[in-house]
Formats: sequence, structure tokens, C-alpha cells
Amino acid sequence: MSELPEDTAFRREVREHLEKRVTHELREAARLTVGFHPPVWATRQWLGLLAEKGWSTPYWPVEDGGPGWSPSQFTIFEEECERIGAPRDATAGINLVGQCIVRYGTPEQKARYLPPMADGREIWAQGYSEPNAGSDLASLQLRAESDGDDYVLNGSKIWTSLAHQADCIFALVRTSGEGKKQQGISFLLMDAKTPGITVRPLPNIAGDHEFNQVFFSDVRAPKSQRLGEENQGWTIARVLLSFEHGGAGGGAAIRPQRSKQLKVLREVARQAPSSGAVSMLADADFAHRLAAAEIDELAVNLVETRLAAITEPGEAIGINGSISKLRHAPMVQLLAELEMRALGYDGVALQTEARQPGATTPPVGPDYALLGTARYLAKRAQTIAGGTPEVHTNNMARQLLRL
Repeated sequence: MSELPEDTAFRREVREHLEKRVTHELREAARLTVGFHPPVWATRQWLGLLAEKGWSTPYWPVEDGGPGWSPSQFTIFEEECERIGAPRDATAGINLVGQCIVRYGTPEQKARYLPPMADGREIWAQGYSEPNAGSDLASLQLRAESDGDDYVLNGSKIWTSLAHQADCIFALVRTSGEGKKQQGISFLLMDAKTPGITVRPLPNIAGDHEFNQVFFSDVRAPKSQRLGEENQGWTIARVLLSFEHGGAGGGAAIRPQRSKQLKVLREVARQAPSSGAVSMLADADFAHRLAAAEIDELAVNLVETRLAAITEPGEAIGINGSISKLRHAPMVQLLAELEMRALGYDGVALQTEARQPGATTPPVGPDYALLGTARYLAKRAQTIAGGTPEVHTNNMARQLLRL
């Protein structure tokens, strides 16, 4: 089906801007990223070049800085970003807390936080999980005691992505121990360099430093930085989680991830020899599994496209985010497993030094084998990050079946 003339003109505009502004260094940073996050410097540059055109916040309402795109323009933008191999914003800012600030923030909070978030000047980290509150997030215990115009925080958060490089952090804190555990939670916005905040790195199994444990020791946070009412943070938290699981822009990070993995997998399979010294694509069983994965990926894309088309900017999609998450997580793990099968012995080496941007360490084996093991290891966390399949399935049962 041919594009409308206005969509063709928009595609040309996007393509020309990206070709002019996305550097080789940015493309390499994207190519070498196997986890959730490209290097922070790349994210800052990427958001900056999009902000020049007002494109960095596509899922925000127009009145808060969004571009007001049609569903077809969203799709065109995603296609052009994928085509050029751009890094993507997978931080906790624009598509997560940004949409909550748009929805619940005061005029002063919007003026303070949205502009530097939109152009990459401030990178955000998410303070949700704790050592004893992961999938059961409502059990969190980071205390926020009232002291005049401030809260005083004591406790810790864990698996906090990019906390070691973030400028700001948002956190769920316990402001009351009365009633149901969900009722005593508040949502705070903070400077990540506030005195009393200490970050301990938690390198992942692939050798990358994305995760951290964050300790709060008598940290003072002004009550003016609370998003929403006191003890009403759980409502905001659930809205944010629906974005994280794929709704209203959260899919902007996960859909390109699948597409990139499929593209890489096809290329690896084309080059990697099978036992008969021909391409793995000639192996009937491998080709069948690859085709099944491609069909499944197309189906998930269609579901996410439909959800995006019926969702207004800034609107949460509730349990539909769980549907996307349940399909996405095992799929990217399957793609990583197929890549490892195609690589065979060439996929054994974990080449942490050779796969860094600007590395001088030569790769072991063929170039196409450089990232396979790291990608496979990094994707092991997909069925835990953002809630386990069991948690999502239970949530769906409660809301859809009214159990």
C-alpha cells in the first residue's frame, strides 16, 4: 500500500535529518549495545539531535512538547531510526517518568524537569526495586520520614539502571505504614547527586555495568519534589509500569531491540557455516525456527502498532502492557539462543574488551561472532526485568477475568 503524500514528505524529512546528524560513532555505539542501554554520551547526543526538530518526545501531548504525530508518522519515524542504525533512548526519562510528570506534575515540576529531559541534558534512573521488594514491589521499605518541608530518606534500591551516570532519579518511598502496603507509598523526584546517596556498581553476567545498588542515608528531599499526593504514589507507579511494559511509548525501546536482533540473526546465519560447510540458512531445522520467530515478531509488532494507534499521547494502556511484555521477553531470548546455535564454537568467547566503542583489542574469530555471547547472557534477564511472567499473568487474570 502506497504512502500518503504527506507521509512521504515526512519520511524524507526524517531521513535527511538523521543522515545528516547521526554520526558513525553513534551508529557504532548502537551496534555494540547488547543490553538495555547505549552509552550515556550516545543517549545525550541522540536526544539532542532529535530535540532540534522537536522529535525527542513523540508520546508527550502537544501542549507539553510532543510533536502531535499521526500513527503512520510514529511508524515512519521508527522505521527510519532502525534503517540508519541509531542509538535509542532506553533510559527511565522521556518514555517513563516523563509521561508521569506530564500527567501528574505541577506547572513548576513540568518547567523544571521536562525541558532538560527532552534534549538529553538530564538522564534519569528508576528507583523501584529493593533487595526485598522486586516483583512484589509494594513491599518496598525505603523510608521517607517527614521533617518540615523535607522528607528524610533511609534505605536502598537495587538493579537501578544507570544510577552511576544519571543526573536525576525518581523513587518510590514509604511515607506511611498504615493500611494496605500499597496505600503508604509516595513518588519522589530527586537530584541523583543529593548528599547521602551512594551508588554501588553491580556488573551483569556479560561484564557490563548497567545495574547498581543505591543507598540512601539521611537524604533530604524537598516535599515540593513529590509527584502527586502523599501516600498516592502507587497509582502513579502502576501507570509508569504500563509504559515500561510496552504501552504508550515504552515499546519505543523494545520493538527496535527485537528488530535489531532479527536483522543481526539473519546476517549471522547467512555467514556462519553449518556442519556441511554451507550457510546455516541451509539447515532445515534452523531455517524453520528462524521463520517461526520472524512470524511471531511480526504478530507482536502488529499488536503493539494497534495499541499505539488507539492510545492517546500520555495515556496509560493498563494491562495491555503486560500482554506486550509477555510476548517480547521470551522472544528476544529465543533470538539470542538461535544466534548462539548459528555461531557454534565461534560464540564461546566473551569479548568484553573488544566490543567497547573505540576498542583497540582485536576480536577473537570472525567479526560477526563478536557480540553473540554477550547478547545471549544479557537477554537472560529479560524475563525478570520489569516483572516476571508469573506476576504479569496473575495481573492479567485479576483484571481481565476479575478474579
